[in-house]
Amino acid sequence: MRRKTVLLRAIFALTGCLTIVFTVLGQTVEERLTKAEADLKVAQTAGDNAWMLASSALVLLMTGPGLALFYGGLVRKKNVLATMMQSFILMAVVTVIWAIFGYSLSFAKGTPFIGNFDYAFLKVGRLVRVQRG
Repeated sequence: MRRKTVLLRAIFALTGCLTIVFTVLGQTVEERLTKAEADLKVAQTAGDNAWMLASSALVLLMTGPGLALFYGGLVRKKNVLATMMQSFILMAVVTVIWAIFGYSLSFAKGTPFIGNFDYAFLKVGRLVRVQRG
């Protein structure tokens, strides 16, 4: 019984190794390298985007209460609520200004130092009209 199990394991291992070898031999080194580089770029871009979104959300969630409590502690007791509300309102205003102008000035093509207004109001691209035929 034991010999049969060892034999089956050896057959499965050999089959797996042969499958890998034949798959690799079917492609040239350049093809495998370009495929690996493309896969790496896609994975890297997705991870970068996810990390930036998560980091931005955490900063946004911590900035509001942090600034409100900090500035609230610098004023007298009767002005704490007004100071906290000013912090929250300014955070909302800065977010809207970033969506309208800041994104475009940061990421649109322009000079090496500042972009242009191609992406103003978060316009990502032109709408492509699809022809139905």
